[in-house]
Amino acid sequence: MKKLNAMSLAISALTLGLAASSALALTAEEQAQVNAAGQAAAQAVKQQAADQAEALLNTAKTQGDALLAAAKEKGDALIAAAKAASYSDSAAKAAALAEAQLAKSNLVLDAQAQKDKLVAEAKAQGAQVKSQSTIDADAAKTTAKAITTFDIGHPWLKAAEPTVKVQFNSNGPAESMDPTYNVCRGIDPRCFHPWKGNIKNRILIYSRTAGPRHANLGPAQTTAGSVTGSANIPDANVYQKTVAKWMEEQGVTVTWTEDVNVLAGLSINTYDALVMASPTRDTFTKHGTFVAEGAKGYTNLAGTAIGTGNNPGGNLSSSNLNTDQAKTSLRNFMRSGGGFAGMHNVFGAEYNWPYYEGLLGNANYMDHGSAQAGDIVIVNQADVSTAGLPKQFRFADEWYNFAPFPTKVRFLAAVDDNTLATGRGGTNPGHSFHPVTWCQYYDGGKAWITSLGHFSNAFDPNATSNSNSGISATTQAYFKQHVVHGLLSIMGREPFCQGVDNRPDANGNVRDDKWFHPLQSAAQPEPGTWADVR
Repeated sequence: MKKLNAMSLAISALTLGLAASSALALTAEEQAQVNAAGQAAAQAVKQQAADQAEALLNTAKTQGDALLAAAKEKGDALIAAAKAASYSDSAAKAAALAEAQLAKSNLVLDAQAQKDKLVAEAKAQGAQVKSQSTIDADAAKTTAKAITTFDIGHPWLKAAEPTVKVQFNSNGPAESMDPTYNVCRGIDPRCFHPWKGNIKNRILIYSRTAGPRHANLGPAQTTAGSVTGSANIPDANVYQKTVAKWMEEQGVTVTWTEDVNVLAGLSINTYDALVMASPTRDTFTKHGTFVAEGAKGYTNLAGTAIGTGNNPGGNLSSSNLNTDQAKTSLRNFMRSGGGFAGMHNVFGAEYNWPYYEGLLGNANYMDHGSAQAGDIVIVNQADVSTAGLPKQFRFADEWYNFAPFPTKVRFLAAVDDNTLATGRGGTNPGHSFHPVTWCQYYDGGKAWITSLGHFSNAFDPNATSNSNSGISATTQAYFKQHVVHGLLSIMGREPFCQGVDNRPDANGNVRDDKWFHPLQSAAQPEPGTWADVR
């Protein structure tokens, strides 16, 4: 199996490496670097094989020497016993000593034969190891050359977040620009814009629903403006109040609003991050202001006249006309290095705004199966939002499916569709892997996205309405840890979007996982490798 996986990895690596080299004209120095990496990898494999063969031989010799020592000790004991015994005459004593000495000789000969056999077997095994190392070295050489070629073409793999402010039109390195959304996005830290300055330790939760509303959001906010502090958020608004409490425990000031005018004032001078808590439909639109109230001759959908002014154009103030002011604020917030957390039904909003779809990771809502229990699998334990969580644990949600499917992101957690009783396994078109949380840099800012959070007891273990028995107090605590550190990372208080290996797969995604998917065959690349595409 190991041989198959190594060769499969090499082939996959070569495929990506050749793709990289075909798009990248290597200099003589870079080509020498690629060749050196291949030679070093091959030599390392051969040296490892030589060391293993030598270790096998040394072990055999040590075992053989132990057998010889035991045989000699036993023979000496026989001789000592013969000498100490009483005899009728000297001839009988001499005969007993001769017999004991012969027994010792036979024991030593047998032990030597066993040692010789062990050494011969070890040498044969060592020869097999060295022979196999020739094949493995070629595979390692191919893989190392492909990876080095890929790395040369993607210098951001080892890059850090910039610390110097740049102009907005300097959106980042060309290799990380997404032509679909015209932004720098993905796991390239150089997409980050460090304009935010000092951390404010303040976030804004926005949960306005212009369509369906999840029960755990509670009643819609009826007064204009915002409230600050969990104590001022009604208990019925379980989702918002609980997240506010969690972050207050971390010393973060939390403001909540469903007033689009407040969102229109979103600024990095006030907030470190925006948390979108299951908003729906055109949540950023300032409804009812396409035409000012004083305009004559305009009616609403019910046919009622809006205004009685003499000017057909009405009193069209800029504040009334700018129905997309919140969108503009969000874009500027991201471009200035702000943080964005999209939670659960964040996918149910702004279907027709491409920038927003890109912010979610080139992902959009397709459908979901029954709300039910299933196993969450952590596919990247290196990020702060997943560190310390169990590799797999029971949870419950609606398990959203996505079309389009996320690309150029770092996946953090997934649901194992095989654990869903009435689930929609494998319904993400072209993908058996079913992600639930991921992260990316986007247009200067940081985005942490999770589709989790449908049930009330995901936030409050004591919640009874809109709850599911698949969530226990223990797993609810896991969800809390996941969310809290995800938010702290987009705020800039903790490292953002971390992973073991930054190399993406053929779709630009990074998994970093060691999870062997049940549907994966043994002939596929080893889980966790950068060539592991499924």
